Amino acid sequence: MKVIAHKSNSGKGQALKTGFSYIIEHLPQVNGIITADADGQHSPRDIIRILSESKHQSHSVNSLFMGTRSFSGKVPLRSKIGNLITEKIFQLVTRTRITDTQTGLRYLSIDLAQKSTSIESNGYEFETEMLLLATCENCTIKQIDIETIYIDDNSSSHFNPLRDSIKIYWTFLRFTGISISSALIDYLLFYLVLLSTDSTLKSFVIARLISACYNYIMSKRIVFKSEEKSYNTIVRYIMLAIFLLVSSMGLTKLLILCGISIMYAKFIAECLLFIASFLVQKFFVFSQIQRT
Repeated sequence: MKVIAHKSNSGKGQALKTGFSYIIEHLPQVNGIITADADGQHSPRDIIRILSESKHQSHSVNSLFMGTRSFSGKVPLRSKIGNLITEKIFQLVTRTRITDTQTGLRYLSIDLAQKSTSIESNGYEFETEMLLLATCENCTIKQIDIETIYIDDNSSSHFNPLRDSIKIYWTFLRFTGISISSALIDYLLFYLVLLSTDSTLKSFVIARLISACYNYIMSKRIVFKSEEKSYNTIVRYIMLAIFLLVSSMGLTKLLILCGISIMYAKFIAECLLFIASFLVQKFFVFSQIQRT
Protein backbone atom coordinates (compact mmCIF):
# COMPACT_ATOMS: atom_id res chain seq x y z
CA MET A 1 0.00 0.00 0.00
CA LYS A 2 1.22 3.49 -0.89
CA VAL A 3 -0.02 6.47 1.16
CA ILE A 4 0.51 9.98 -0.24
CA ALA A 5 -0.14 12.89 2.11
CA HIS A 6 -0.34 16.65 1.60
CA LYS A 7 1.28 18.92 4.18
CA SER A 8 -2.05 20.69 4.61
CA ASN A 9 -5.64 20.11 3.52
CA SER A 10 -5.61 21.03 -0.17
CA GLY A 11 -9.15 19.87 -0.94
CA LYS A 12 -10.75 16.67 -2.16
CA GLY A 13 -10.17 17.54 -5.80
CA GLN A 14 -6.45 18.05 -5.27
CA ALA A 15 -6.22 14.77 -3.34
CA LEU A 16 -7.82 12.94 -6.26
CA LYS A 17 -5.54 14.62 -8.80
CA THR A 18 -2.47 13.78 -6.75
CA GLY A 19 -3.53 10.14 -6.67
CA PHE A 20 -4.30 10.10 -10.40
CA SER A 21 -0.94 11.68 -11.24
CA TYR A 22 0.98 9.17 -9.12
CA ILE A 23 -0.75 6.19 -10.73
CA ILE A 24 -0.30 7.55 -14.26
CA GLU A 25 3.40 8.22 -13.67
CA HIS A 26 4.40 5.15 -11.64
CA LEU A 27 1.91 2.47 -12.74
CA PRO A 28 1.73 2.64 -16.55
CA GLN A 29 0.18 -0.84 -16.73
CA VAL A 30 -3.01 0.38 -15.02
CA ASN A 31 -6.04 0.77 -17.32
CA GLY A 32 -8.40 2.46 -14.88
CA ILE A 33 -8.74 3.96 -11.39
CA ILE A 34 -11.41 3.46 -8.71
CA THR A 35 -12.10 6.21 -6.18
CA ALA A 36 -14.02 5.80 -2.91
CA ASP A 37 -14.77 8.24 -0.08
CA ALA A 38 -13.05 7.72 3.25
CA ASP A 39 -16.10 8.50 5.42
CA GLY A 40 -17.57 4.99 5.35
CA GLN A 41 -20.28 5.75 2.77
CA HIS A 42 -19.10 3.03 0.40
CA SER A 43 -19.14 -0.61 1.47
CA PRO A 44 -16.31 -2.97 0.42
CA ARG A 45 -18.94 -5.05 -1.41
CA ASP A 46 -19.95 -2.09 -3.60
CA ILE A 47 -16.33 -1.14 -4.30
CA ILE A 48 -15.63 -4.70 -5.44
CA ARG A 49 -18.78 -4.60 -7.58
CA ILE A 50 -17.62 -1.45 -9.37
CA LEU A 51 -14.28 -3.16 -10.00
CA SER A 52 -16.04 -6.24 -11.34
CA GLU A 53 -18.24 -4.20 -13.68
CA SER A 54 -15.23 -2.28 -15.00
CA LYS A 55 -13.54 -5.50 -16.11
CA HIS A 56 -16.25 -5.95 -18.76
CA GLN A 57 -15.38 -2.58 -20.31
CA SER A 58 -12.96 -2.42 -23.22
CA HIS A 59 -9.77 -0.62 -22.20
CA SER A 60 -9.85 1.33 -25.47
CA VAL A 61 -13.16 2.96 -24.49
CA ASN A 62 -13.14 6.21 -22.53
CA SER A 63 -15.50 5.37 -19.66
CA LEU A 64 -16.85 6.39 -16.28
CA PHE A 65 -18.68 3.98 -13.95
CA MET A 66 -20.55 5.55 -11.04
CA GLY A 67 -21.86 3.98 -7.85
CA THR A 68 -25.35 5.51 -7.60
CA ARG A 69 -27.14 5.86 -4.26
CA SER A 70 -30.94 5.73 -4.09
CA PHE A 71 -31.16 8.24 -1.17
CA SER A 72 -33.89 6.19 0.45
CA GLY A 73 -34.20 5.39 4.15
CA LYS A 74 -32.37 7.40 6.81
CA VAL A 75 -30.61 10.06 4.76
CA PRO A 76 -29.78 13.61 5.97
CA LEU A 77 -32.27 16.09 4.52
CA ARG A 78 -29.51 18.39 3.25
CA SER A 79 -28.05 15.48 1.26
CA LYS A 80 -31.42 14.60 -0.31
CA ILE A 81 -32.22 18.17 -1.30
CA GLY A 82 -28.69 19.01 -2.41
CA ASN A 83 -28.40 15.96 -4.64
CA LEU A 84 -31.86 16.52 -6.18
CA ILE A 85 -31.08 20.14 -7.06
CA THR A 86 -27.67 19.25 -8.51
CA GLU A 87 -29.15 16.38 -10.52
CA LYS A 88 -31.79 18.62 -12.13
CA ILE A 89 -29.33 21.44 -12.89
CA PHE A 90 -26.84 18.97 -14.39
CA GLN A 91 -29.60 17.48 -16.57
CA LEU A 92 -30.72 20.95 -17.69
CA VAL A 93 -27.18 22.05 -18.57
CA THR A 94 -25.89 18.86 -20.23
CA ARG A 95 -29.17 17.15 -21.24
CA THR A 96 -27.79 14.09 -19.47
CA ARG A 97 -29.46 12.47 -16.47
CA ILE A 98 -27.12 11.38 -13.70
CA THR A 99 -29.04 10.63 -10.52
CA ASP A 100 -26.12 10.89 -8.07
CA THR A 101 -23.74 13.58 -9.28
CA GLN A 102 -21.84 13.75 -6.00
CA THR A 103 -21.05 10.07 -5.53
CA GLY A 104 -17.41 9.47 -4.70
CA LEU A 105 -17.45 5.81 -5.78
CA ARG A 106 -16.30 5.93 -9.39
CA TYR A 107 -14.26 4.02 -11.92
CA LEU A 108 -12.41 6.18 -14.45
CA SER A 109 -10.62 4.93 -17.53
CA ILE A 110 -7.00 6.02 -17.40
CA ASP A 111 -7.51 8.47 -20.29
CA LEU A 112 -10.33 10.27 -18.46
CA ALA A 113 -8.28 10.30 -15.25
CA GLN A 114 -5.38 11.90 -17.11
CA LYS A 115 -7.61 14.58 -18.63
CA SER A 116 -9.11 15.24 -15.18
CA THR A 117 -5.70 16.15 -13.75
CA SER A 118 -5.75 19.29 -15.91
CA ILE A 119 -8.86 20.63 -14.12
CA GLU A 120 -7.75 23.43 -11.81
CA SER A 121 -10.53 23.15 -9.21
CA ASN A 122 -9.34 21.54 -5.99
CA GLY A 123 -12.47 21.28 -3.84
CA TYR A 124 -15.67 19.24 -3.99
CA GLU A 125 -16.62 20.96 -7.25
CA PHE A 126 -13.81 18.98 -8.94
CA GLU A 127 -16.08 15.92 -9.12
CA THR A 128 -18.80 17.95 -10.87
CA GLU A 129 -16.29 19.33 -13.36
CA MET A 130 -15.08 15.78 -13.95
CA LEU A 131 -18.66 14.82 -14.93
CA LEU A 132 -18.94 17.80 -17.27
CA LEU A 133 -15.63 16.79 -18.83
CA ALA A 134 -16.86 13.19 -19.25
CA THR A 135 -20.01 14.34 -21.07
CA CYS A 136 -18.01 16.69 -23.32
CA GLU A 137 -15.59 13.85 -24.13
CA ASN A 138 -18.54 11.55 -25.00
CA CYS A 139 -17.45 9.01 -22.41
CA THR A 140 -19.46 5.85 -21.89
CA ILE A 141 -21.12 6.53 -18.52
CA LYS A 142 -22.65 3.67 -16.55
CA GLN A 143 -24.62 4.07 -13.33
CA ILE A 144 -24.59 1.14 -10.91
CA ASP A 145 -26.94 0.99 -7.91
CA ILE A 146 -25.14 0.84 -4.56
CA GLU A 147 -26.17 0.90 -0.92
CA THR A 148 -26.94 4.28 0.66
CA ILE A 149 -24.89 4.60 3.87
CA TYR A 150 -24.74 7.60 6.21
CA ILE A 151 -22.92 7.12 9.49
CA ASP A 152 -23.96 9.38 12.40
CA ASP A 153 -25.91 11.68 10.07
CA ASN A 154 -22.74 12.15 7.96
CA SER A 155 -21.17 14.24 10.72
CA SER A 156 -17.63 13.32 9.63
CA SER A 157 -18.06 15.03 6.24
CA HIS A 158 -16.06 18.22 5.59
CA PHE A 159 -18.59 19.36 2.98
CA ASN A 160 -19.78 22.91 3.68
CA PRO A 161 -23.39 23.14 2.40
CA LEU A 162 -23.19 26.85 1.53
CA ARG A 163 -19.61 27.41 0.42
CA ASP A 164 -19.14 24.16 -1.50
CA SER A 165 -22.61 24.27 -3.08
CA ILE A 166 -21.88 27.75 -4.45
CA LYS A 167 -18.66 26.46 -6.02
CA ILE A 168 -20.49 23.51 -7.60
CA TYR A 169 -23.28 25.67 -9.06
CA TRP A 170 -20.75 28.25 -10.26
CA THR A 171 -19.33 25.48 -12.46
CA PHE A 172 -22.73 25.06 -14.13
CA LEU A 173 -23.08 28.84 -14.53
CA ARG A 174 -19.72 29.06 -16.30
CA PHE A 175 -20.72 26.21 -18.58
CA THR A 176 -24.09 27.68 -19.64
CA GLY A 177 -22.76 31.24 -19.75
CA ILE A 178 -20.22 30.33 -22.42
CA SER A 179 -22.87 28.59 -24.54
CA ILE A 180 -25.20 31.58 -24.36
CA SER A 181 -22.47 34.13 -25.08
CA SER A 182 -21.23 32.01 -28.02
CA ALA A 183 -24.71 32.08 -29.55
CA LEU A 184 -24.93 35.87 -29.09
CA ILE A 185 -21.50 36.38 -30.69
CA ASP A 186 -22.51 34.19 -33.64
CA TYR A 187 -25.76 36.08 -34.20
CA LEU A 188 -24.19 39.55 -33.80
CA LEU A 189 -21.24 38.80 -36.10
CA PHE A 190 -23.58 37.33 -38.70
CA TYR A 191 -25.56 40.59 -38.70
CA LEU A 192 -22.47 42.85 -38.86
CA VAL A 193 -20.73 40.89 -41.64
CA LEU A 194 -23.98 40.75 -43.60
CA LEU A 195 -24.32 44.55 -43.35
CA SER A 196 -20.76 45.17 -44.53
CA THR A 197 -20.44 42.51 -47.26
CA ASP A 198 -24.02 41.67 -48.25
CA SER A 199 -22.79 38.06 -48.55
CA THR A 200 -24.81 35.41 -46.73
CA LEU A 201 -22.09 32.77 -47.18
CA LYS A 202 -19.34 35.00 -45.72
CA SER A 203 -21.63 35.98 -42.84
CA PHE A 204 -22.31 32.36 -41.92
CA VAL A 205 -18.69 31.22 -42.20
CA ILE A 206 -17.05 34.16 -40.38
CA ALA A 207 -19.63 34.24 -37.57
CA ARG A 208 -19.46 30.47 -37.01
CA LEU A 209 -15.66 30.35 -37.18
CA ILE A 210 -15.16 33.09 -34.58
CA SER A 211 -17.94 31.93 -32.22
CA ALA A 212 -16.76 28.30 -32.42
CA CYS A 213 -13.17 29.29 -31.59
CA TYR A 214 -14.41 31.41 -28.71
CA ASN A 215 -16.56 28.56 -27.38
CA TYR A 216 -13.74 26.02 -27.55
CA ILE A 217 -11.08 28.23 -25.96
CA MET A 218 -13.34 29.53 -23.20
CA SER A 219 -14.67 26.05 -22.38
CA LYS A 220 -11.13 24.75 -21.89
CA ARG A 221 -9.82 27.73 -19.96
CA ILE A 222 -12.83 28.83 -17.91
CA VAL A 223 -15.03 25.77 -17.47
CA PHE A 224 -12.31 23.14 -17.19
CA LYS A 225 -9.41 25.59 -16.79
CA SER A 226 -7.24 23.34 -18.91
CA GLU A 227 -4.23 24.18 -21.07
CA GLU A 228 -3.84 20.58 -22.22
CA LYS A 229 -3.88 20.05 -25.99
CA SER A 230 -6.18 17.26 -27.10
CA TYR A 231 -6.03 16.86 -30.88
CA ASN A 232 -8.79 14.23 -30.94
CA THR A 233 -11.10 16.65 -29.14
CA ILE A 234 -10.16 19.46 -31.55
CA VAL A 235 -10.88 17.29 -34.59
CA ARG A 236 -14.29 16.24 -33.21
CA TYR A 237 -15.10 19.84 -32.35
CA ILE A 238 -14.20 21.05 -35.86
CA MET A 239 -16.37 18.33 -37.42
CA LEU A 240 -19.28 19.34 -35.18
CA ALA A 241 -18.80 23.02 -36.03
CA ILE A 242 -18.81 22.25 -39.76
CA PHE A 243 -21.95 20.13 -39.41
CA LEU A 244 -23.74 22.90 -37.50
CA LEU A 245 -22.60 25.50 -40.03
CA VAL A 246 -23.97 23.52 -42.99
CA SER A 247 -27.19 22.68 -41.13
CA SER A 248 -27.73 26.31 -40.11
CA MET A 249 -27.15 27.55 -43.65
CA GLY A 250 -29.52 24.98 -45.11
CA LEU A 251 -32.32 25.67 -42.64
CA THR A 252 -31.93 29.44 -42.95
CA LYS A 253 -32.10 29.35 -46.75
CA LEU A 254 -35.16 27.10 -46.58
CA LEU A 255 -36.90 29.52 -44.24
CA ILE A 256 -35.98 32.47 -46.49
CA LEU A 257 -37.64 30.65 -49.40
CA CYS A 258 -40.75 30.46 -47.23
CA GLY A 259 -40.82 34.25 -47.10
CA ILE A 260 -39.13 34.84 -43.72
CA SER A 261 -36.56 37.65 -43.47
CA ILE A 262 -32.95 36.53 -43.19
CA MET A 263 -32.34 37.59 -39.56
CA TYR A 264 -35.53 35.94 -38.34
CA ALA A 265 -34.72 32.88 -40.45
CA LYS A 266 -31.27 32.66 -38.89
CA PHE A 267 -32.73 32.90 -35.37
CA ILE A 268 -35.40 30.26 -36.02
CA ALA A 269 -32.84 27.92 -37.62
CA GLU A 270 -30.55 28.11 -34.59
CA CYS A 271 -33.49 27.42 -32.25
CA LEU A 272 -34.54 24.41 -34.34
CA LEU A 273 -30.98 23.05 -34.30
CA PHE A 274 -30.86 23.43 -30.53
CA ILE A 275 -34.13 21.54 -30.12
CA ALA A 276 -32.96 18.84 -32.55
CA SER A 277 -29.69 18.34 -30.67
CA PHE A 278 -31.63 18.12 -27.41
CA LEU A 279 -33.93 15.41 -28.79
CA VAL A 280 -31.04 13.46 -30.33
CA GLN A 281 -29.13 13.46 -27.05
CA LYS A 282 -32.28 12.36 -25.23
CA PHE A 283 -32.74 9.48 -27.71
CA PHE A 284 -29.17 8.24 -27.42
CA VAL A 285 -28.81 8.85 -23.69
CA PHE A 286 -29.68 5.21 -22.99
CA SER A 287 -26.76 3.97 -25.06
CA GLN A 288 -24.33 6.37 -23.41
CA ILE A 289 -25.59 6.19 -19.83
CA GLN A 290 -26.62 2.78 -18.53
CA ARG A 291 -28.02 1.80 -15.18
CA THR A 292 -27.88 -1.68 -13.66
